[in-house]
Amino acid sequence: KSNNNNNSHKNSKGSTTGGKGFGTPKPIQNSSGIYSKNTESTTTNKPNNNNNNKYSLRDKSYGIAPLPLQTFQEARDSMSLFFRTHEEWKPLFRHVSDEHESLAQSFLRDDASSSSSYYYYSDRGIWGISTMEGKTPWKLLPSKPTDPSHLNILSDFLDEWQTSLLDIPVDALVKEGSNDLHFLEEGRRTIAVTRFHVHTLEVVADVNANSDGNDDKSNNDDDNNNYYGMEEWENELFAKCWSEMAHLMSQDSSDTGSLIVLPSHPDIVPLSRRSSGEEDGIRNEEEDENELLSYLQSFVDDNLRRPIQWLGRQDDWEIVAFKRGNGAIRMLYKLSDIPDLGERDSGNDEQIRL
Repeated sequence: KSNNNNNSHKNSKGSTTGGKGFGTPKPIQNSSGIYSKNTESTTTNKPNNNNNNKYSLRDKSYGIAPLPLQTFQEARDSMSLFFRTHEEWKPLFRHVSDEHESLAQSFLRDDASSSSSYYYYSDRGIWGISTMEGKTPWKLLPSKPTDPSHLNILSDFLDEWQTSLLDIPVDALVKEGSNDLHFLEEGRRTIAVTRFHVHTLEVVADVNANSDGNDDKSNNDDDNNNYYGMEEWENELFAKCWSEMAHLMSQDSSDTGSLIVLPSHPDIVPLSRRSSGEEDGIRNEEEDENELLSYLQSFVDDNLRRPIQWLGRQDDWEIVAFKRGNGAIRMLYKLSDIPDLGERDSGNDEQIRL
């Protein structure tokens, strides 16, 4: 039985694993009908001893470390800064919070009302006319992209995701080993994703560009410019993530999730170098990729995992940043545990009630 989730949603509509249903992998497909490009059918019911595999057992996308503990004052300071920064999101945060478990009630009250007021939007209010007209920061997003370039990026990501599954060495001679469990854990998270997005970085012109229209960053020494568009990119990513999380909570269907693929962009990583005063030079691709993943993990912790904990809904979510070719953020809602069939299989025919 998996111990990688904080809770077990055993009353879901069905198991995502169905026992040993991963014997013969096929091209990854989901409920939205998106396929990876890799159409080869490779059986994994034989030992896989290829030492040249791209992915290893260390490349897990689950079993994330718990968030560091905060003191009472640290938590209050963090909540105050977060909800003050995202003031326009308060109606949605109130809507998705657990009134009895939330630590953030005092920060979510409507400032225009009395100090005891704590108003909850209904689903109709959250996804009403204002949202349809684009007047709210959260959006009702489609379940998958339609842009051909985004579909190609997503397809490449699914190819890498399938490769990471095929690289897990599954030994048919072992009834149930750690590799088999790892395969099941990764596989069931793959098929639990029901919504897909691609988030690209749009490089914007420097607001402090020279009057002649030349916005070459080499002509500008101001470190506070937005040449890279990172602030806009982060704000849009924040909006995508919380829009998807709110949608999944409104649907309230177990074993569902959303994936946001983040294509590599040459201008994401150097921001940290600029802030530390380092000069741009010859870039080490591996270092940049590790730095990108570390950045995404920090983004997830600070903007998604910690806030959902403050709202009292952390047991419903598994949210991770991981990398399969490109970086990605995966948000799974009410992921069920792998069912324990040992007790059922140990009984005789008379003891098993159909």
